[in-house]
Amino acid sequence: MIAIDGLPKHRPQHPGALLADVLVDYGLTQQQLADRLGIPRHRLNEIINGKRRVTPDTALRLGLVLGTSAVVWLREQEQIDLWDALRAPTAKAIAKLKPLKKRPLDAQVDRTKAKSRQRSRNCRRRVKADPSLTPRLFN
Repeated sequence: MIAIDGLPKHRPQHPGALLADVLVDYGLTQQQLADRLGIPRHRLNEIINGKRRVTPDTALRLGLVLGTSAVVWLREQEQIDLWDALRAPTAKAIAKLKPLKKRPLDAQVDRTKAKSRQRSRNCRRRVKADPSLTPRLFN
């Protein structure tokens, strides 16, 4: 299994569970909160029951209405998504992928210098072949 720093061993709480707590804390019904958010009640219900993701659109609405940041809601959803992806059928294939080898900085600098020298040589060859390409400083 792929290890990701900061990801809990157990499945994180879905953001919908936090919304259920918000309903209780504010004494709201799902319909009332859905109306405040400007979304259909069934959409809010599916989020609360963990059957639907919190999208960036919903996160923005939650942030504005509840006085939080949209980023908080998106991070909660991201934790769930990563946890699920690590346990999906494709996770074994992903774990077998090999990372690219890092190039040493010196090699990158050498390649850049070599390209620059090659461009200069090519330019000098063209000028030798066609003297009219030389800049005319004195007329």
